[in-house]
Amino acid sequence: MIQRFKSFLSKELPDHTVESDKEEVLSFSHEGLRFMFISEAARPHYFRILLPGIYTISPTAQDSEIIRLYRIIDQMNAKYIVAKSFVIDNDIWIAVEQLAFSYNNIDSLFELCIEILLSVYNEYKKELAKSDNKPDNKNE
Repeated sequence: MIQRFKSFLSKELPDHTVESDKEEVLSFSHEGLRFMFISEAARPHYFRILLPGIYTISPTAQDSEIIRLYRIIDQMNAKYIVAKSFVIDNDIWIAVEQLAFSYNNIDSLFELCIEILLSVYNEYKKELAKSDNKPDNKNE
């Protein structure tokens, strides 16, 4: 699956930059953001595309701010059924996971996944900007 995604990147996202290329994980930049593509040899039809660390929740944040951030995460998860947001080590991540049982039009599926991630990311930016604390975006 990762080879197909590399081919997609070369053809469809010529502005991308590969940051790390390992056996099952490909890190790349596109539109100023860092993405990760993950596949598993044991599950050849499965892939995941992530936007890691789009926002860091301050360890000194007030409980009310933490609750507000988790409410935003819940709202995004409810609104975007395909994309899921979660927290790892105080960082908010967004992921799209898919099973592709056919490689026909796989490039369109890859493109749609990236568009969904960008849409969710842009909505996060709007929601996070509503607070007094502007987002500390590590990903850009």
